[in-house]
Amino acid sequence: MLLTGASGFVGRQAIGPLLDRSYEVHAVGSSVTDPRARWYRADLLDQGARRQLVATVQPHALLHCAWVTQPGKYWTSPANLDWVAASLDLARLAAEQKATRILMVGSCAEYDWRDPPARPWQEDDPCHPASLYGTAKDALHRLMTAFAAQSGIGLVWARLFHLYGPNEAPARLVPSLLAALREGRRAETGPANFVRDFVHVADAGRALAHLLATATTGAVNVASGQPVTIGAIASLAAQVAGRGDLLAAATRPSTEPSAMLADITRLRATGFAPSINLKDGLTSLWVPRAKALGGVEGQSPRLSSPNYEAAARLFRTNRREEALIAAEAVLAQQPNHAPALNLLGVLHRQRSDFVQARARLERAASLDPNSEMAWINLGNVHLDMEAADAAVDAYATGLAAAPDRTDTLRLLGNALARAGRDKEAISRLSQAVASEVPGALRDRARAHYTAGRVDSALADLDKALVTKPDDAELLLIKAQMLRLSGHAKQAGVLLRELLVRTPGNADVHLAFADALLSEEQRETANEHYAKAVALRPDDDQAQGKLCWSLLNSRYGNEAAHIAEAAGIARRMVARGVLHPSSAHAVQSALLRVADLDTLAAFDALFPDRSVLLEYWVRRNVVGALHAQLGRVRTMQDRLTLVDCHRQWGERYQAKPVPLRTSGHRQARAFASGSYRPTSGTIPSVTLHYRSSTITTASDSSCSPIPSIPANRMRCNARSPVRSPASAVCLTCRSRISLSKSLTIDWTSCSN
Repeated sequence: MLLTGASGFVGRQAIGPLLDRSYEVHAVGSSVTDPRARWYRADLLDQGARRQLVATVQPHALLHCAWVTQPGKYWTSPANLDWVAASLDLARLAAEQKATRILMVGSCAEYDWRDPPARPWQEDDPCHPASLYGTAKDALHRLMTAFAAQSGIGLVWARLFHLYGPNEAPARLVPSLLAALREGRRAETGPANFVRDFVHVADAGRALAHLLATATTGAVNVASGQPVTIGAIASLAAQVAGRGDLLAAATRPSTEPSAMLADITRLRATGFAPSINLKDGLTSLWVPRAKALGGVEGQSPRLSSPNYEAAARLFRTNRREEALIAAEAVLAQQPNHAPALNLLGVLHRQRSDFVQARARLERAASLDPNSEMAWINLGNVHLDMEAADAAVDAYATGLAAAPDRTDTLRLLGNALARAGRDKEAISRLSQAVASEVPGALRDRARAHYTAGRVDSALADLDKALVTKPDDAELLLIKAQMLRLSGHAKQAGVLLRELLVRTPGNADVHLAFADALLSEEQRETANEHYAKAVALRPDDDQAQGKLCWSLLNSRYGNEAAHIAEAAGIARRMVARGVLHPSSAHAVQSALLRVADLDTLAAFDALFPDRSVLLEYWVRRNVVGALHAQLGRVRTMQDRLTLVDCHRQWGERYQAKPVPLRTSGHRQARAFASGSYRPTSGTIPSVTLHYRSSTITTASDSSCSPIPSIPANRMRCNARSPVRSPASAVCLTCRSRISLSKSLTIDWTSCSN
């Protein structure tokens, strides 16, 4: 789905709830506020930019939050007219791409302010706006209603009432009140007896995601349904700040109605209810900078009666550190509170503290085995740590607890693929495809590719591209598959086209840099890694790749490259959060320059070193293990490291090693699987296994021969040998005997 205004006050609050509902969020904004979404920068007032954006994303749904919002000016700005035209064109372009749901953000300014009713406004009350802003919104609503009816699109028009919350413009009521209290002065407000309906912006973001995901159509008031006077808000803010002596003065005149209230009967009928009350909302805004209270900046107030809902509300408003403290307080009184344990597991995972996350989630799942979310979250942590088999068990249990949750099929299929259980993975992902789970076809293509079924993988991608021919993610996956399948030229052409089409896509720059690196074009690769980092500065993967590539650069000034890599490593450690996937590059850079102080800080990020070492074992990052040899301090360190090397050795010996091929054109074609002889003899093929050479000239009387290309076979020997006795078919795992003359007897292979 396409989300506009994603960096704005309201739009950023909708990203998390949309992701929770399994939407694939393509966000348009001026800055990245949530790296889990796929981000784009586009001038939506430019028709060409709109057309290119929609053609790239090809959304099934549109949530349009972008508009002119400059405080004090948006009421009368002529740009309101530009946004009416741009919004209509955006909807038309989305409809052309077969979008079925559109939600646009309206305003309480659409209602009749000159003659308001004596009751809360209802959605079918007459609209006679008193401002250009309100008139533009009302006009867009009328035009969109007609267009949606004609096009068969489900349109939701969300009329937002008075919002407050993080990232609000400083001149608005709540931020100005809190700023005055921090500075020890009285604020000025409008008439104290004016009645308003204030709703926290996080509740508004959840409501938008909820309305988009339901079958609701038409206008819906989005508000709290709770009337409050301006004076009461000022008094409550002073109470939260502990400065009752600084009550705001109601001195500013107002031309607005004395009462602006919303009837939210229709919103509640959809199954949604706001969850953040005004006091909790104001407290969450005050706490981060409330030094006047004698507390520490960023510290959460003590909860006299801890409750899980308070912790959950803090989490939903992105106050994660405070949510962590609040959830711990819940456990202090109720050690077996399963939802609090689940929340803590999610919070620890977001901090990359996988040991704590796993422990909390395992306990939550054992206390409440019917909670599918606890099992799903536990599976996510296991996958983070490359423990694919454990992830399979967790997802399977979650699926058994909630069989109707079809997205778990996709998660389970991906975990099975990571565990090397290809047939089961494809079966589960096929079920997800049949249930039309978003992204399932793409994931099945990846599973086919992992299983060595390149043709099936590309067929799935092509099928997905039929409906979304310009989808950058699908094209990127196809390019990567082509490159890894030996079609580097086709992959390069596709990647260059994607770079031209989506220059702001960090994933494309990363993939192109990987391709350049495989061609030994490290200098240009580094440029694209750097562009990816610039586009996603908080992405550990991009920074880790740039750090590692610079560390191994031999062109130009090598010392400067090493210094730059070390600088990246120091910044990554200074953030206080580091994913194990980037830890090897960071550690290597710091060891290269002997930065012992930062290495100590690096170690502090992983208090349980065995977790990091086991991760490297699973990823076969043996260089990282070797780097630990000089850092053994205790006998336990030594035993842990020895055990990790033993595990790595066992995994390395059991690892399938594809054989490389050489020879004339037909031999290479046969080895790649593109040559399918039906009779006669197979051309002579030379197969290299480390230092061994196997030559075959066997006839093709065995009909299954064409399905066993040479690059799907490995020698059965565990070390370089001159005359291996057998080989193993990687397709069916059957043993293939080899004679002393090194002729392969294909007839023993059942496939």
